[in-house]
Amino acid sequence: MIKKQHLLFLLWGILSLTAYAQKPNPAAVKAVTAILYEQQAAWNAGDISSFMEGYWQSDRLVFMGSQGPTFGYENVKQRYEKNYATKALMGRLQFTVIDVQQHSPIVVQMLGKFELERSGGNASGYFSLLWRKTDEGWKIVSDHTSASNQN
Repeated sequence: MIKKQHLLFLLWGILSLTAYAQKPNPAAVKAVTAILYEQQAAWNAGDISSFMEGYWQSDRLVFMGSQGPTFGYENVKQRYEKNYATKALMGRLQFTVIDVQQHSPIVVQMLGKFELERSGGNASGYFSLLWRKTDEGWKIVSDHTSASNQN
């Protein structure tokens, strides 16, 4: 049987997480949004290495796309380098942030849209990024990006 004290503590914890999800810290939102747009600029400059600076340099990083999950910073970087080997393939990227929720002082979720214009065919879709505040600053620890037929 759960003691009343434990139940109250659990309820307080749930309410605390809910409060973070509803009221993100403006400094956290500004920080992750700035990094996202730095990534956009790096991409548009044809610089995958700088684009990757927004990601957590860990074997536990995960990118989820239409081909399933890719685990690890180096594997994600190699995936980008393989699929976007030239500036023409990279094209011009534009991000639009749709929503940001903060789940704890060190965890932020961002939902957004991407549009990629390129001569070989445009692409667009949506992304969900999970950011974690690390010793190196805010980093993407999980990226789920999906192409869409809707604009």
